[in-house]
Amino acid sequence: MISLYISLDFEGFSGISHARHAFPTQAHDFQGYQVALKQVKKTLSRLLQTFQNKETNRIVINDAHASMTNLFLADLDLPACVELISGKPKRYGMMAGLDASFDACILLGYHAKAGTLNAPLAHTFTEDVADIRFNGISLGEAGLSILLAELGFGVPVVLTYGDDLLGQELFALQERCLYLGQGTHVVSKLGRGWQCIQGVPQAEETLATVFKALCERSPAQNKQAKDALTHFSQARPLNDFDVTVQFHSPLMADACALLPHSERLNGTTVQLPLCFSENTPLAVKIQDVYQSIQCAYSLALYGHHC
Repeated sequence: MISLYISLDFEGFSGISHARHAFPTQAHDFQGYQVALKQVKKTLSRLLQTFQNKETNRIVINDAHASMTNLFLADLDLPACVELISGKPKRYGMMAGLDASFDACILLGYHAKAGTLNAPLAHTFTEDVADIRFNGISLGEAGLSILLAELGFGVPVVLTYGDDLLGQELFALQERCLYLGQGTHVVSKLGRGWQCIQGVPQAEETLATVFKALCERSPAQNKQAKDALTHFSQARPLNDFDVTVQFHSPLMADACALLPHSERLNGTTVQLPLCFSENTPLAVKIQDVYQSIQCAYSLALYGHHC
């Protein structure tokens, strides 16, 4: 029995290699997008059928890709216990709906951060963001999702699914003590360029095996994982909260710098305003960090319309 939160991105699924598969803009793009979407739905339905006839508290899926309106429950063959969060804007964006009540979190279809060599479709929230740094450590979408889940809400990230270079990125976060790493990274494909991949045989079968084991976890195992995460966060207290966002465009930095008390570090980089009292809990600080980043890049999109 498990109460499970799923953040569902798109680009990290096997077989998705081209930007048009994930971000259709022209009429002729939608054929590739529909093929990719069919694969995502098939994989998701196959995985969640594992929970059929299981005594499951709750499964929440947050549609976290692009418009965040890719999925419709009516089109999916899913257990009745599944709830879908769809649309945007929404609080915490890719991690909307997550709270401390969940036993575990998984990140499906995630990808490497912006600027990663040979990583397929690598970016961080938007192609306009060059880098996001937390206390000097570069974080992509996966890193920020993990930060919010584990240190913001105390929910262990027990499974990630995406390309091999994302796996390297997550390992680096473990070394920097920003990710406990109790889970498994299942490699969906090998990165050979920004729009070039190499397939991994049996990737979805491996994912299904890990999902089955997750489904069969006992309440005692779930509690043990959360207790380990609590110890992890207490053993390594965070005292500094320095967050910078670097854009490719100075115009977007201009827009982001409209945030009160932000600091312009150079033509393309903005330091976000974060000020906490001594009594502010770590979880609240991390939640505010994530939300501030979400506001920063959303505001920067305003630069496109200036």
